[in-house]
Amino acid sequence: MIKKILFILMCITSLNLIYGQDTSINSQVLPDEIPLHNSIRYNLFMFNPTFSFVRENKNSINIYNRNERVSFLDNPQTYVLNYNGKFDDKMGLGVGLYQQNIGVLRYFGGTLNYAYNIELNRDMNFTFGINAQYTQTSLKSKLDEAQLTNPITDNFEASSLLILHPGVNLSYQGFDVGVSVGNLVAYNISGSELITDKFEYSGHVMYTTELDWRTDNEVRGMAYASKPGELDLRYGGNVLFAIPKYGWAQLGYNSFFGGSIGIGANITKLVSVSYTVEPGIGGEANTAEFGATHEFGLAFNFAEQKRSKKRRKTSNPAYEARDSEIRRLKKEIIEQARLIRELRNSRGDSLSQAQRRMSRLERSIQEAKEKEAKAAKKSELQRIEDVKLLNDKREEEERLRAKSRLALEMAAQKKEEERLAAESKLTREMAEQKRLEEEEAAGLQAEEARIAAEEAAREAEAEKQEEEARIEEEKLAAQKRLEIEIAAKKVEEEKVAAQKKLERELAEQKAEEERLASQKKLEREVAEQKAEEERIASQKKLEREIALQKEEEERIASEKKLEREVTLQKDQEAEAARLAEEQRLAAEAEAARLAEEQRLAAEAEAARLAEEQRLAAEAEAARLAEEERLA
Repeated sequence: MIKKILFILMCITSLNLIYGQDTSINSQVLPDEIPLHNSIRYNLFMFNPTFSFVRENKNSINIYNRNERVSFLDNPQTYVLNYNGKFDDKMGLGVGLYQQNIGVLRYFGGTLNYAYNIELNRDMNFTFGINAQYTQTSLKSKLDEAQLTNPITDNFEASSLLILHPGVNLSYQGFDVGVSVGNLVAYNISGSELITDKFEYSGHVMYTTELDWRTDNEVRGMAYASKPGELDLRYGGNVLFAIPKYGWAQLGYNSFFGGSIGIGANITKLVSVSYTVEPGIGGEANTAEFGATHEFGLAFNFAEQKRSKKRRKTSNPAYEARDSEIRRLKKEIIEQARLIRELRNSRGDSLSQAQRRMSRLERSIQEAKEKEAKAAKKSELQRIEDVKLLNDKREEEERLRAKSRLALEMAAQKKEEERLAAESKLTREMAEQKRLEEEEAAGLQAEEARIAAEEAAREAEAEKQEEEARIEEEKLAAQKRLEIEIAAKKVEEEKVAAQKKLERELAEQKAEEERLASQKKLEREVAEQKAEEERIASQKKLEREIALQKEEEERIASEKKLEREVTLQKDQEAEAARLAEEQRLAAEAEAARLAEEQRLAAEAEAARLAEEQRLAAEAEAARLAEEERLA
C-alpha cells in the first residue's frame, strides 16, 4: 500500500517537473482564486479535491454567493452552484458551476471532481482527489466610458482555459492532513499555450469529533495555509459547532481577508440556509472605507449516510480473511460435535481417532491465531513505515540544526584551543624563566628586572591588542546597525511614496466618479421629469393593483406557514418513531445474537465433556474386563 502512495506522489512530482520545463509565458491572467476559506460546511472539495469524500456523510446541492467589500465600486462578486455526493466507502464525486465578477472582468466556468479512498487500516485512510476545471474569461456586458478607455479593455482578448487541481489527504481517527496544487496543469485553449508559473499550493490540518455519540453533535476545527502564485503566503483557521437538529455556528480568521463569523439553520431536514460576514477586522485586504463582506448559502440535503463505527470491519482483506477463518472454525467445531455423537458405539481406535481430530482442530485454531498475528504484525509494520515517512522531514530539519550547532561549537572549540595554546606557551616561558632564575639567582638580579619589564610590556601589548579587537568589533556592529537603519528608512520612504501615489490615484478616481455621478444625475432628472407625467396618470391604477396583490400575498403566506408547521410536526413525530424502532430492533438483534452464541458454546462444551466421560468409562470397563480374564 505504501508503494501505491509513493507511486502517486512520484507521478504528481513528475508532471510538475515536465510542465515546469515549458518556458512560454502566458499573456492572459488566470482566474482569481475562488474565496471559499469560510466554507467549512459545504463546497470544501473546491479547496481540496479529496473533501468530496473525506468527512462527508450526505449528498447535497449548494448555492453560494459572496459579495466582497460592498462599499467599493465594481466590488468582487462570486456565485457558485455545486453538487457533492459520496458513493460507497471508496469514492466521492462533485460537479459545479461558478462565476466571478472582478472589476471589468468576468470568469465563468465549471468543475468536475473525483476522489478515491484507500483504507490503510481500521483507523487510517489515504484519499486522492482531482478537480478538472474549465473557465472562460471575458469582459462584463455593460461598460461605461471610463472603462471602455481603460488599457485593460483596449488590449483584452477573450480566452478559455483547462485547469487540473490534484490533492491528497491522510486521515487518522479524527485527524486529517492534506495538501493540494492548484493550476498544476493550466492550458490556454484560445492561445494554445501551457501556463507553468501560476501554481497555487495549499495545505490543511483538520480535527473532527462528536461531543456525544448518541446525538451526532459535532465540533470541527481546521487550520490551513495557501500560496497563490507569486503572492504572499496566506493562512487562517475555522472552528465549527454543529447541532444537526437546529444548525451550526462558526468562527474564522484569514490573514488576507480578516476575521469572520457565521451561522446556519436547518429549516427542514432537507433545506439549510447560512450567512457569514467579514466585518473588516484584521487582514491585509481590509480597510474601513471598503465595507464588509457578506456570504449567503442555500443547501438542499439528500439521504444522509449513517456513520457506523463498524463500517471498516470487512473492508480490509486481512480482517475479511480472519473473520472467514473464525466462521470456518465454528463450523468445524459443530461438525466435530456431530462426529463425537456418532462415535459413541465405536470400538478400538475410537478414542485415538477422536484425539486425532481434536488435535487437528487445535492445530487449525493455532494456525488461525498465527495468521491473525501475522496480519496484525503486517499492519503494524505498515503503520511504522508511514510514521517513518512522515518523520523523515523532521529528522532532516533536526540534522541541519545539529550541523549548524556543530559548526558553531567547532568555531568556539578552535578559539578555545588557540587560547589554551597561548596560555601553554606562556606557562612554558614562565617555567623556563624560573629555571634560569634558580640557576643564576645570585648574579642575575638585573636580568630578572629586565625580564619582568619585558613580561609587563608583553602583557600590556596583549591587552592593547584585545582592546583594539573589541573596538573593531563594536565598530563593525555599529556599521551593520547603521546599514540596517538606512535600509529600513529606505523601505519606509518607498512605502510612504507608494501610499501617496495610491492616495492620488484614489483621489483622481473619486473625482472622476463624482463627475460621472453628476452627469448621470442630470440625465436622471431629465428622464424623471419626462416620466412624471406618465406616473401621475398610472399611479391610481397601480395603487389598486398593489393593494390587491398584497392581500393575495398575505393569504398565500399564511397558508404556507400553516403547511410548514404541520409538515414539521409530522416529520418530527415520524423521526422519533423511527429512532425508537431502530433502537428496539438493534437491542433485540444484539440480545438474540448473544443468546445464540452462548447456547452454541454451552452445547459444544457439554458434548465434549460427555464424550470424554464416556470414552474414559469404556476404557476403564475394558481394563477391568481384561484383568478379570487374565485372573
